[in-house]
Formats: sequence, structure tokens, C-alpha cells
Amino acid sequence: MSSSALSVSDLAAKLFVQRAMESSNSPKSVLSFFFGLDFTAPSDEYKPAMRDGLPLREMQGIWYGGGNDYDKMCQAFIPTIRSVVGDRKGLREKMPDEYKLWNDSVDGIMSQVLLCDQLTRNAFRGTEEAFQYDTVGEELVRQLVDDFFQDNPQSQSVPGEIYPPYVSFMVTALMHSENVENLNLASDLLAASIQRFKDREIAMNSLKFQVGFLEDHRSIIDRFGRYPHRNSKLGRENTTEEQAWLEDKEKLPVWAKSQG
Repeated sequence: MSSSALSVSDLAAKLFVQRAMESSNSPKSVLSFFFGLDFTAPSDEYKPAMRDGLPLREMQGIWYGGGNDYDKMCQAFIPTIRSVVGDRKGLREKMPDEYKLWNDSVDGIMSQVLLCDQLTRNAFRGTEEAFQYDTVGEELVRQLVDDFFQDNPQSQSVPGEIYPPYVSFMVTALMHSENVENLNLASDLLAASIQRFKDREIAMNSLKFQVGFLEDHRSIIDRFGRYPHRNSKLGRENTTEEQAWLEDKEKLPVWAKSQG
């Protein structure tokens, strides 16, 4: 099992990634592309890496610094984003079998979370559509939390397994919310997951890092009640204090600069 970080060119060279981009309209394609593991292979070929949290180390440089090349790769999923999470009601009514594919398993639901909260930010970088599907992603995360992080073990409504990388991006989706309740849920989810995966070193280190990242996001919501760096994309006018914060480039968090 490899332990080295992947580059965008490494990812693009993988045949299963190329297949995922060519035929993007399935949960396995989304998961294979995003985590850099072949989810179309027998499960014993990718589950150990997911259980250890390996993509959290190998894919980190791509997720947070892939640049224009990775953004262009993510654009292969634009039709899937718009058809699957952009019109969930229409999909359920017009294509019930397709809707079932995306909603009757943990993998299907998690792939939608990634479409809503991650691939959108790359594919639509610098536009309003980068944030357009956030609330759908948050609702899907809450469904998974209700299924897998409650005291009642009989509450699980869909089959599947929650891997550490899934948790990491469930937390990220909640962290992107401007709703304090979602930030509180992200904090609770992190605490529970750090305990759950305490024997998985890569996973636990990554989740612990997210604690500080979440605190950074919360401090902005506590101060402004919203993320000011989104204002220009969402047609919102900056307050004087927000404008001053945005203009202080030396102190502005890197994540607040990611959408241009």
C-alpha cells in the first residue's frame, strides 16, 4: 500500500480515474475520482485504505492545492452535479431507479455530499454555483449522522460503512455552513469520530487537525454571522468591518481566498 502523496498528474494517469471522468454519473465514479481509489474493484482492494484513512494523506495536496488542472478535472462532474443534487425531487419522480442508486447506500449518500460540497467548489470556482448546493449536502450529512452516530444501533436506514475519510468530509460540509447549529454538530461529530478511530493513526491525526480548522471557521461566524468572502459571489454587500477583514490580506485565512 502506497504512502506517498499523489500529484494531479498521478491522479489523472490512473485508468479508473479516467473511466470515472468519462462516465461520471454513478456513486462509484464520484468516490473513485475523489479518493483516488478504485471503488469499482472488489471491496477488499479499497476498503483497507479507506478504513485506515489513507486518502486523507495521499490526496491532501490535490484537494487543497490542485490548482487549475484539478479544477478542470472536476468539471467532468458538472452534468452529474446538476442532474443528481441540483434536482433531487425531479430525479426521484422521473428516474426512481437512478434516485435509488444515489440514496439507498452510505456510498451513494456520501458521493452526493462530495458533489454538493467539494466538486462544486472546484468545478464552479469563483461563481455563485460553488455554494449553491451546500444546504443539500448539509441535509445528507445529517442523515448519515442520525444513522451512524446516535446511541440507538437500530437506527441505521441505509447499508454501508462510514470510513474516516467520509467523516472528514461530512465535517467539512457542516463547517462550510453559516448556521451555528451545523458548526456545533461538526464539533460533536469530530469528537465522536476521534474516539471511534483512535487506533487509526492517519485518520486520527487528520481529524484532530480539523478541530483547529473548525475553530477558525467558527470564529468568523461568531464575529460576522456569515463568511464575508462569499459576499461578492452571493450578491451580498460587505459591512465596513467585513470589508476591512477582506482587505487585510496578511491575516486573511487561506481558505477565505480559495474562491477568488
